[in-house]
Amino acid sequence: MRSLRRHPLSEQATEQMLCLVTSGEWAVGAKIPSEMALAAEFGVGRSTVREAIRELTGKGLLESRHGSGVYVVRDEPLVA
Repeated sequence: MRSLRRHPLSEQATEQMLCLVTSGEWAVGAKIPSEMALAAEFGVGRSTVREAIRELTGKGLLESRHGSGVYVVRDEPLVA
C-alpha cells in the first residue's frame, strides 16, 4: 500500500501565485505584493513565499529586481 504524501505549503503557494499570473490578476509588468503581504494573505511564513517566488522565477514568470521588488515578466511558463 502506498503512503499518502502531504502537499507542501510552498507548492500550494506556487500554484496560487501561478493562477494569479496566468489569470491576468497580476499583469505582465506589474509589481507583485511584498513577501510579508503574501505570507499574511496565504497564511504561511515568508520563507514559503520566497520558495514560491524562486520557483516561478525559475519558470520565467517572475523577475526579482534588487531594491525594487518582484515583477511579472511573462504570463505563461517557459517550455523546457
